[in-house]
Amino acid sequence: MKQQTIRGIPLQWILIVPFVLQIFLAVGLTGWLSWHSGQIAVGDVANQLQNKITERIQDRTQAFLKIPNEINQINAGKIKADQLDINNGEQLIRHFVTLQNVFAGIKHISLGKEDGSYVAVRRSQTLNPNSQDPRTPDPFEILISTTNQPGKISTYWANQQGDRTNLKKASANYDPRTRPWYRKAVQAGKPGWSDIYNYFNVSNLGISHTYPVNYPLDPQNPSLSGQVFAGVLATDFDLSDIGKFLQGLTIGKTGQAFIMERNYHLVASSFMEDLFILNKEETLRIDATHSKHPLICQAATHIQQKFANLKQIDRPQQFRFSTPAGEQFLQVIPLVQEEGLDWLLVVVIPKADFMAQIEGNAYFTLWFCLGVLIISSLMGFLIYRQLSSWILKFSRAAQAIASGQFTTANPHPEHPRIRELAILARAFEQMRQQLQDSFIALEQTNHDLESRVEQRTHELQAANHTLHQLATIDALTEAANRRHFNAYLEQEWLRAMREQRPLCLILCDVDCFKLYNDTYGHQAGDVCLQQVVWAIRQVVQRPADLVARYGGEEFAIILPNTELEGAKHVAVDLLKSVFDLQIPHRRSAVVPFVTVSLGICSIIPTLELSQESLIRMADKALYDAKAAGRNTYGVRSI
Repeated sequence: MKQQTIRGIPLQWILIVPFVLQIFLAVGLTGWLSWHSGQIAVGDVANQLQNKITERIQDRTQAFLKIPNEINQINAGKIKADQLDINNGEQLIRHFVTLQNVFAGIKHISLGKEDGSYVAVRRSQTLNPNSQDPRTPDPFEILISTTNQPGKISTYWANQQGDRTNLKKASANYDPRTRPWYRKAVQAGKPGWSDIYNYFNVSNLGISHTYPVNYPLDPQNPSLSGQVFAGVLATDFDLSDIGKFLQGLTIGKTGQAFIMERNYHLVASSFMEDLFILNKEETLRIDATHSKHPLICQAATHIQQKFANLKQIDRPQQFRFSTPAGEQFLQVIPLVQEEGLDWLLVVVIPKADFMAQIEGNAYFTLWFCLGVLIISSLMGFLIYRQLSSWILKFSRAAQAIASGQFTTANPHPEHPRIRELAILARAFEQMRQQLQDSFIALEQTNHDLESRVEQRTHELQAANHTLHQLATIDALTEAANRRHFNAYLEQEWLRAMREQRPLCLILCDVDCFKLYNDTYGHQAGDVCLQQVVWAIRQVVQRPADLVARYGGEEFAIILPNTELEGAKHVAVDLLKSVFDLQIPHRRSAVVPFVTVSLGICSIIPTLELSQESLIRMADKALYDAKAAGRNTYGVRSI
């Protein structure tokens, strides 16, 4: 049959010109808005980033400063309550070690007394190479200076419990009364923060929270009025801890953050650099205006030029300044203002960190829009030829096909007057019919596949159940097999070690069982073993207990969380339960019935012990029971 020729007016000549004009206007407007919006958003993004960074630094710094204050209050409270004797060095050491274990971030806790004596516990920067236990080297150092040798200090290694192990360093010159933290506390006469200073014999800057300690005039009679100044409690933390936190922050791409005092001395910096230099015996602090990082130096210099006195900064300040590298966003806020501390936090981020991405996006948008304009203009000749009222009908027909309604998916191809759409409509109808046939066949195929999958799933589940039974259950007695016993013993051993609870093992052996087999035959022996297991299960009924066939006529019973006395009661019941079976055994060396001998061992697992040691001791206890005449139990412990 000859195909009918469809005549009509091409749609592309009607719509192509308005379409290209719309694309051109949309592309130009989109590109300009993208660039303009990016410029406006830079400042907002920079401010948001600075605020988020300053909030994180404030939170972490407050956390650093809170713990030393709490530790000093704890120590002072115990001294006032007469729970901590400042004249008892060993008591002080153990108490300080306990606090170090609780507050892991604190590196140094000390007490300096007015008589020149000194007691301190600090975390060692190096582990003790001569530790008695190389697996857990001594983590602490104890510094002691007594009234017998004022001004002399000795350093010892100490273990996790605060016990001194060996001498690290012989006596060195040290008088706590001359240290900056002690003098500051004496001068203030109340709890507070010391000035920043470098540690004794350690090349770090630190700061101490100090707490003056007063003592009764007569310690033997505290009721007498009057107190005397006895010394200073001090808890330190390294400024390097704050520096490490700042260095771990991501501040844009090249931004920096630093903390300084109001005299411009650096406290911490996101750039790894020295905070002080030693000139002979004098410590010279580094100013932020002399930082080795150019951005930090430029930011501090701009602040110095903008504010004649840093005391003027009493609230967050945000502004911009220019450098040869470009415009910079700067934020400075008062960070800490309490108990003698007065620090400023500065965050500086180059505008280029944001503009690089925005400029890249702008150029990408420009080229992308240009490409879209060219491609869209070319595609307009193909796409807009098909635009008419029939496009909606095709859409509805496609939706009907997608939802499976093939009978209603008919765009009525006989009506279009545009030849291209008429051809498409005919092809659409053919496609609809083919898809309908294909979906019917596919549904039947899916149904067959689902039936096969369901059948195979049931078969696999049954096979898995059978495999599990074979892997964990003894076929003869239906008790747990040796593999299940080993796995369960390891599991309960670890649980008992973690919870520090007792774990009991009872080994059970049928007395004279070889003679029983020789007398009654192996089939009768199998029945005997099944009855013995039944009798054992009448006694061992807790969900956590396990009865397993250990080998031949031997059985093992695992009793978690069971003391030795409880295990003995279970053993007595086991002996009686088996004896009550009254299974005849005329060749038994004990009584003319089947009996069992038991070996008991109950221990609390530790790292020094092993599961094999538990089994070995239970086995020895079993031999003790046999040596005692059988039909009884033996007990061994570790």
